[in-house]
Amino acid sequence: MLLGKVVGTVVSSQKVSSLTGLKLLTLKQLDVNSGTESLLM
Repeated sequence: MLLGKVVGTVVSSQKVSSLTGLKLLTLKQLDVNSGTESLLM
């Protein structure tokens, strides 16, 4: 299982019809064993 924290949103310069009405989010993946974070987009 992956745990993450939302740190922001993404804005697109081109529209894709299959993504209409969906939010794109920037996440930080949390590693509960070592306490580290890594950025996901």
